[in-house]
Amino acid sequence: MRIVLLTRLNRGLPLLFLEEMQSDSSATLCGVVYERNVPSRGLRFFARKLIRYCRMGAPLTFILNGLSFLWRSLEFPPAHRQQEPSLRAYCVERGILFLEVDAINGEQCRKILRDLAPDLMVSAGNRLLKRSVFAIPPLGTINLHTGKVPDYRGGPPFFWELYHGEETVGATVHFVDDGVDTGPIIATGEFPILPGDTVNSLKERIIPEGARLLREAIHRLTLQGFSPVFQPACHEPPRRMPSDWQCLRFFLKRLGRRKKQGRQ
Repeated sequence: MRIVLLTRLNRGLPLLFLEEMQSDSSATLCGVVYERNVPSRGLRFFARKLIRYCRMGAPLTFILNGLSFLWRSLEFPPAHRQQEPSLRAYCVERGILFLEVDAINGEQCRKILRDLAPDLMVSAGNRLLKRSVFAIPPLGTINLHTGKVPDYRGGPPFFWELYHGEETVGATVHFVDDGVDTGPIIATGEFPILPGDTVNSLKERIIPEGARLLREAIHRLTLQGFSPVFQPACHEPPRRMPSDWQCLRFFLKRLGRRKKQGRQ
Protein backbone atom coordinates (compact mmCIF):
# COMPACT_ATOMS: atom_id res chain seq x y z
CA MET A 1 0.00 0.00 0.00
CA ARG A 2 1.40 3.38 -1.06
CA ILE A 3 0.85 6.20 1.45
CA VAL A 4 1.29 9.98 1.35
CA LEU A 5 1.35 12.16 4.47
CA LEU A 6 -0.39 15.51 3.98
CA THR A 7 0.21 18.10 6.69
CA ARG A 8 0.74 21.73 7.64
CA LEU A 9 2.44 20.86 10.96
CA ASN A 10 6.21 21.16 11.11
CA ARG A 11 6.62 19.11 14.28
CA GLY A 12 4.64 16.92 16.62
CA LEU A 13 2.17 14.46 15.10
CA PRO A 14 3.77 14.18 11.61
CA LEU A 15 7.16 13.28 13.11
CA LEU A 16 5.62 10.80 15.52
CA PHE A 17 3.66 9.20 12.68
CA LEU A 18 6.76 8.90 10.48
CA GLU A 19 8.61 7.26 13.37
CA GLU A 20 5.79 4.75 13.74
CA MET A 21 5.83 3.96 10.02
CA GLN A 22 9.58 3.21 10.06
CA SER A 23 8.79 -0.13 11.70
CA ASP A 24 5.72 -0.96 9.58
CA SER A 25 6.29 -3.19 6.56
CA SER A 26 2.64 -3.32 5.51
CA ALA A 27 2.78 0.09 3.80
CA THR A 28 5.22 2.17 1.75
CA LEU A 29 5.55 5.89 2.46
CA CYS A 30 5.98 7.50 -0.95
CA GLY A 31 6.17 11.13 0.18
CA VAL A 32 5.30 13.96 2.53
CA VAL A 33 3.38 16.96 1.21
CA TYR A 34 3.71 20.01 3.45
CA GLU A 35 1.72 23.25 3.28
CA ARG A 36 4.24 26.02 3.87
CA ASN A 37 3.38 29.15 5.84
CA VAL A 38 2.35 31.93 3.45
CA PRO A 39 2.09 35.37 5.16
CA SER A 40 -0.70 36.69 2.92
CA ARG A 41 -2.84 33.60 3.51
CA GLY A 42 -2.18 33.84 7.24
CA LEU A 43 -3.41 37.44 7.32
CA ARG A 44 -6.61 36.57 5.43
CA PHE A 45 -7.23 33.64 7.74
CA PHE A 46 -6.56 35.90 10.75
CA ALA A 47 -9.09 38.48 9.51
CA ARG A 48 -11.80 35.86 8.94
CA LYS A 49 -11.19 34.46 12.42
CA LEU A 50 -11.47 37.94 13.95
CA ILE A 51 -14.92 38.45 12.42
CA ARG A 52 -16.08 34.98 13.49
CA TYR A 53 -14.87 35.32 17.07
CA CYS A 54 -16.44 38.76 17.47
CA ARG A 55 -19.77 37.35 16.29
CA MET A 56 -19.40 34.57 18.88
CA GLY A 57 -18.72 37.08 21.64
CA ALA A 58 -15.17 35.84 22.14
CA PRO A 59 -12.73 38.70 21.38
CA LEU A 60 -10.44 37.78 24.30
CA THR A 61 -10.30 34.17 23.17
CA PHE A 62 -9.44 35.42 19.69
CA ILE A 63 -6.53 37.49 21.00
CA LEU A 64 -5.10 34.55 22.94
CA ASN A 65 -5.48 32.20 19.98
CA GLY A 66 -4.02 34.86 17.71
CA LEU A 67 -0.88 35.04 19.82
CA SER A 68 -0.66 31.26 19.70
CA PHE A 69 -1.06 31.36 15.90
CA LEU A 70 1.77 33.90 15.55
CA TRP A 71 3.99 31.76 17.77
CA ARG A 72 3.38 28.71 15.60
CA SER A 73 3.93 30.76 12.43
CA LEU A 74 7.39 31.69 13.68
CA GLU A 75 8.08 27.95 14.00
CA PHE A 76 8.98 28.12 17.70
CA PRO A 77 8.54 24.62 19.15
CA PRO A 78 7.76 24.11 22.85
CA ALA A 79 10.82 24.37 25.09
CA HIS A 80 11.08 20.61 25.63
CA ARG A 81 11.07 20.05 21.84
CA GLN A 82 13.91 22.41 20.98
CA GLN A 83 16.07 19.42 19.99
CA GLU A 84 13.35 17.89 17.80
CA PRO A 85 14.15 18.19 14.06
CA SER A 86 11.85 19.98 11.69
CA LEU A 87 9.74 17.86 9.36
CA ARG A 88 11.91 18.78 6.38
CA ALA A 89 15.14 17.92 8.21
CA TYR A 90 13.70 14.60 9.35
CA CYS A 91 12.66 13.65 5.80
CA VAL A 92 15.96 14.73 4.23
CA GLU A 93 17.95 12.74 6.80
CA ARG A 94 15.96 9.58 6.09
CA GLY A 95 15.60 9.95 2.34
CA ILE A 96 11.84 10.56 2.43
CA LEU A 97 10.47 12.62 -0.46
CA PHE A 98 9.46 16.04 0.95
CA LEU A 99 7.38 18.41 -1.18
CA GLU A 100 6.08 21.87 -0.25
CA VAL A 101 2.88 23.46 -1.56
CA ASP A 102 1.32 26.89 -1.09
CA ALA A 103 -2.17 25.54 -0.37
CA ILE A 104 -3.27 22.01 0.44
CA ASN A 105 -6.58 22.51 -1.37
CA GLY A 106 -4.93 24.15 -4.39
CA GLU A 107 -4.31 22.81 -7.89
CA GLN A 108 -0.54 22.57 -7.26
CA CYS A 109 -1.18 20.12 -4.43
CA ARG A 110 -3.74 18.12 -6.41
CA LYS A 111 -1.28 17.68 -9.28
CA ILE A 112 1.47 16.49 -6.93
CA LEU A 113 -0.87 14.00 -5.29
CA ARG A 114 -2.03 12.64 -8.64
CA ASP A 115 1.61 12.22 -9.71
CA LEU A 116 2.50 10.41 -6.47
CA ALA A 117 -0.50 8.11 -7.00
CA PRO A 118 -0.97 6.99 -3.37
CA ASP A 119 -3.42 4.26 -2.44
CA LEU A 120 -4.16 6.02 0.84
CA MET A 121 -3.51 9.48 2.24
CA VAL A 122 -2.97 10.45 5.89
CA SER A 123 -4.06 13.96 6.89
CA ALA A 124 -2.33 15.44 9.97
CA GLY A 125 -3.36 18.77 11.47
CA ASN A 126 -4.98 20.23 8.37
CA ARG A 127 -7.95 22.48 7.91
CA LEU A 128 -10.98 20.99 6.14
CA LEU A 129 -9.94 19.23 2.95
CA LYS A 130 -11.95 19.60 -0.23
CA ARG A 131 -13.34 16.50 -1.91
CA SER A 132 -11.11 17.21 -4.92
CA VAL A 133 -8.15 16.50 -2.61
CA PHE A 134 -9.25 13.82 -0.13
CA ALA A 135 -10.85 11.68 -2.86
CA ILE A 136 -7.68 11.40 -4.99
CA PRO A 137 -6.38 8.14 -3.43
CA PRO A 138 -8.47 5.07 -4.36
CA LEU A 139 -8.79 4.07 -0.69
CA GLY A 140 -9.47 7.63 0.44
CA THR A 141 -7.91 9.80 3.15
CA ILE A 142 -7.76 9.12 6.89
CA ASN A 143 -7.45 11.60 9.74
CA LEU A 144 -6.68 11.50 13.46
CA HIS A 145 -9.29 13.38 15.50
CA THR A 146 -8.39 13.91 19.16
CA GLY A 147 -11.84 13.32 20.57
CA LYS A 148 -14.66 10.79 20.75
CA VAL A 149 -17.14 10.90 17.92
CA PRO A 150 -19.83 11.87 17.39
CA ASP A 151 -20.06 13.61 20.80
CA TYR A 152 -16.83 15.57 20.51
CA ARG A 153 -16.53 16.32 16.82
CA GLY A 154 -14.81 19.60 16.00
CA GLY A 155 -12.60 21.39 18.50
CA PRO A 156 -10.64 22.65 20.23
CA PRO A 157 -8.99 19.36 21.25
CA PHE A 158 -9.63 18.27 24.85
CA PHE A 159 -11.13 21.59 26.01
CA TRP A 160 -14.74 20.48 26.00
CA GLU A 161 -14.00 17.16 27.72
CA LEU A 162 -12.34 19.09 30.57
CA TYR A 163 -15.11 21.70 30.53
CA HIS A 164 -17.81 19.04 30.99
CA GLY A 165 -15.84 17.10 33.60
CA GLU A 166 -15.41 13.92 31.58
CA GLU A 167 -13.30 11.12 33.06
CA THR A 168 -11.74 10.11 29.74
CA VAL A 169 -10.77 11.56 26.38
CA GLY A 170 -10.79 9.78 23.06
CA ALA A 171 -8.79 9.57 19.86
CA THR A 172 -10.44 8.52 16.60
CA VAL A 173 -8.97 7.60 13.23
CA HIS A 174 -11.64 8.01 10.58
CA PHE A 175 -12.03 8.46 6.86
CA VAL A 176 -12.27 12.06 5.70
CA ASP A 177 -15.56 13.04 4.09
CA ASP A 178 -17.39 16.31 3.41
CA GLY A 179 -18.37 16.81 7.07
CA VAL A 180 -16.41 17.71 10.19
CA ASP A 181 -15.06 14.48 11.72
CA THR A 182 -18.07 12.54 10.40
CA GLY A 183 -16.41 9.83 8.31
CA PRO A 184 -16.46 6.06 8.98
CA ILE A 185 -14.35 5.00 11.97
CA ILE A 186 -11.29 2.77 11.53
CA ALA A 187 -9.72 2.78 15.01
CA THR A 188 -10.39 4.37 18.40
CA GLY A 189 -8.62 4.83 21.71
CA GLU A 190 -9.79 6.00 25.13
CA PHE A 191 -7.52 7.48 27.78
CA PRO A 192 -8.07 8.63 31.38
CA ILE A 193 -8.04 12.28 32.38
CA LEU A 194 -5.66 12.45 35.33
CA PRO A 195 -5.92 14.87 38.28
CA GLY A 196 -4.30 18.16 37.30
CA ASP A 197 -4.50 17.47 33.56
CA THR A 198 -4.69 20.50 31.26
CA VAL A 199 -5.32 20.82 27.53
CA ASN A 200 -1.56 20.94 26.95
CA SER A 201 -0.75 17.97 29.18
CA LEU A 202 -3.42 15.91 27.41
CA LYS A 203 -1.98 16.88 24.03
CA GLU A 204 1.49 15.78 25.10
CA ARG A 205 0.19 12.43 26.30
CA ILE A 206 -2.46 11.61 23.70
CA ILE A 207 -0.83 12.75 20.44
CA PRO A 208 1.85 9.99 20.60
CA GLU A 209 -0.96 7.50 21.24
CA GLY A 210 -2.73 8.96 18.22
CA ALA A 211 0.31 8.36 16.02
CA ARG A 212 0.30 4.70 17.07
CA LEU A 213 -3.43 4.57 16.40
CA LEU A 214 -2.84 5.84 12.85
CA ARG A 215 -0.39 3.00 12.23
CA GLU A 216 -2.91 0.51 13.65
CA ALA A 217 -5.61 1.93 11.37
CA ILE A 218 -3.40 1.52 8.30
CA HIS A 219 -2.66 -2.08 9.30
CA ARG A 220 -6.38 -2.78 9.64
CA LEU A 221 -7.02 -1.41 6.16
CA THR A 222 -4.60 -4.00 4.75
CA LEU A 223 -6.58 -6.86 6.28
CA GLN A 224 -8.94 -8.69 3.98
CA GLY A 225 -12.56 -8.29 5.01
CA PHE A 226 -12.04 -5.31 7.31
CA SER A 227 -14.83 -2.73 7.19
CA PRO A 228 -14.89 0.65 8.95
CA VAL A 229 -17.76 1.47 11.29
CA PHE A 230 -20.18 4.18 10.23
CA GLN A 231 -20.82 6.78 12.89
CA PRO A 232 -24.23 6.92 14.57
CA ALA A 233 -26.47 9.75 13.51
CA CYS A 234 -25.80 13.00 15.34
CA HIS A 235 -27.94 16.08 14.85
CA GLU A 236 -25.73 18.30 17.02
CA PRO A 237 -23.30 20.65 15.23
CA PRO A 238 -19.56 20.08 15.75
CA ARG A 239 -17.91 21.72 18.74
CA ARG A 240 -16.60 25.22 18.23
CA MET A 241 -14.22 27.56 19.99
CA PRO A 242 -15.57 28.57 23.42
CA SER A 243 -16.83 32.06 24.13
CA ASP A 244 -15.00 34.35 26.55
CA TRP A 245 -17.65 33.58 29.18
CA GLN A 246 -17.15 29.83 28.77
CA CYS A 247 -13.37 30.25 29.05
CA LEU A 248 -13.78 32.35 32.21
CA ARG A 249 -16.19 29.84 33.70
CA PHE A 250 -13.82 27.00 32.89
CA PHE A 251 -10.90 28.86 34.49
CA LEU A 252 -12.86 29.58 37.67
CA LYS A 253 -14.02 25.96 37.94
CA ARG A 254 -10.47 24.69 37.60
CA LEU A 255 -9.19 27.27 40.09
CA GLY A 256 -11.83 26.28 42.64
CA ARG A 257 -11.00 22.62 42.18
CA ARG A 258 -7.29 23.23 42.78
CA LYS A 259 -7.98 25.23 45.93
CA LYS A 260 -10.22 22.44 47.20
CA GLN A 261 -7.54 19.84 46.52
CA GLY A 262 -4.97 22.03 48.28
CA ARG A 263 -7.03 22.08 51.49
CA GLN A 264 -7.42 18.30 51.57
